[in-house]
Amino acid sequence: MAAIVGIISGFLLSVLFNEFAPALFGNETLLYTAYANVKGGFEIPFHISRGLSFVITMLLMIVISFAGPKVNPKAFELDSDMFKF
Repeated sequence: MAAIVGIISGFLLSVLFNEFAPALFGNETLLYTAYANVKGGFEIPFHISRGLSFVITMLLMIVISFAGPKVNPKAFELDSDMFKF
């Protein structure tokens, strides 16, 4: 489940930071500084926007992984007796 959420949230966060973050949150925040581009708008540098997307996505995936079930009911139970010759 965390992998699917990670794929979707990673894509959505990268679009958010690349296209809409300066307009929504402002040009100067604690996490980034948006610079003027040639088109007359503002944009966040590529590595900063992708880094923020990565960190938020990883935190989200970790929280979902810890919140889920501890043992998958479809998993095999391994015993040390299985590996004796």
